[in-house]
Parts: sequence; structure tokens; C-alpha cells
Amino acid sequence: MRFSSRNKLRLLGLLSALIYGVNFHLGEVLVQFGILTVSPRHIVSYLIQLLPLTVFYLLALGLAARGKAEDGKTLVPEILLFAFLFRLSLAPMDTALSSDIYRYIWDGKVQVAGKINPYLYPPADKHLAPLRDQEIYPSINRNDAPTVYPAGAQILFRTLYQAGLDSPVELKAAALGAEALTLLLLFFILKERGLPQNWIVIYAWNPLIIYELFYSGHLESFMLPPLMGFVYLFLRDRLRTAGALLGLAASIKLLPALLLVVVPLGKRLR
Repeated sequence: MRFSSRNKLRLLGLLSALIYGVNFHLGEVLVQFGILTVSPRHIVSYLIQLLPLTVFYLLALGLAARGKAEDGKTLVPEILLFAFLFRLSLAPMDTALSSDIYRYIWDGKVQVAGKINPYLYPPADKHLAPLRDQEIYPSINRNDAPTVYPAGAQILFRTLYQAGLDSPVELKAAALGAEALTLLLLFFILKERGLPQNWIVIYAWNPLIIYELFYSGHLESFMLPPLMGFVYLFLRDRLRTAGALLGLAASIKLLPALLLVVVPLGKRLR
């Protein structure tokens, strides 16, 4: 029986899902099999599991490129199903590589519970002592430094905290919703450019993106929907709305503002 591209993709998805599920216990598994003598540090474990995930990812890219016309079907349903499973398996886990997400929650708490401008005081300042707890405050890195996140991010932190999302797992659950919107906009962009829908795998299965957004819980998950909205509307020459979305993305994370350099000079002011 011929092993179709669809079945090959399913196999790669299952193998990847297994590694995402084992996650940082992969080093312990290797110790049990005698491959390693001691359990590696978190960063080493991360690199160990990233290697096979990258290989599976690159193989999936090749399959998606070749399988778009197979029996008149596409690989999109499998790509999206496994993309969701990869993210869902990481979202409940405590991050070992970054503690930025605790600052997000703290900044939201300062605004809601403390009714204080988050730019005024670093977490260690005595003015914020009544807000300290045992769940969030001890995990904040550089707690003697003021927050560096721009105004759009602060509005986001406040809104999420007001909605009762005050733990890393809950913030990453909200990020799953933002990710769904990002994927939808990527489909619109692919359609606008006349590109195969299977190419969504380039983003959806990228292990670096998945770990950064749904293990470490970084802020980019909320910045990407307006950024992709900018790209889509810019391609459709709807410049004012595209500009507003680029401004929104830059208000959450400053880096998207650099995309102004790719806008033709005659359209940049608009």
C-alpha cells in the first residue's frame, strides 16, 4: 500500500506531538535509556528536543509543497489539528526559559488592583509592597527595574487581568485565541497572493514560534494578529486601516514599526 503524503504528514505530526508532550522530560528519558549519564540543564534539554522537531518540521514543509494536489485534497486539516495539539501540550507547563510572562501579569495587577501607573515604580519599590504575593512577585526578573512594555501592551495586560486572567496558564490560553486569528489572517494573505493554503505549515509547525509563544508565553502572540492584518490590508491597498493596525502592533511590541521601511515612500505618510 502506498504511503501517501497525507499519512507521512500524520506520522511527522504524531512524532512531533510526542516530543512536545514529553517536553523537558526528554533528557530524563535519555538518561533512562543510558544515552545520557545525567539529566541535562533546561537549555540543553531545549536544544536536544529542538533538533528532531526541526527535522520533522523541514520534512513537513517538503510534504506540504508536494502534496497540495494529491487526489484533489489538501493537507490543511491535518496541519491545523497538529498545530493546535503542539501548542495545547505546552500551554499548561511552567516555563523554565523565560519569566517575562510574570511581568505581564504584574503590570496588569498594578493597574487594576493597585490603580497605579505601571511606569512609575519597579516591582521592588515600597509603594507596591501591598501588591506582592507568593505566586507572581517572586518570579519577576529584574524586579528593581521599571517596566519596558509600551502603552498598547499595558492596556492589554490591564484588560486580561480585569478579565480574571491572572496566571501564566490563563494568559497562554488567551494566546491560543490570538493565534487562531493569526492563522486565519495568514490564510487570507496566502489567498490574496495566490499561494497554496498548505504553506500555512511554515508558520503553524515552526518549533521556535511554538516554544516562544506557548511555552515561554511571550507577548508576540498578541502582537501578531494586528501585524498580519496590516500585511493583508496593505496587499489590498487599504492603507489607512493597514496603518492603524501597524500602529496597534507597534504599541504592543515596538519592532513592527520597522516595517515602515518596506512601504513605498509615496504611501508611507498615509
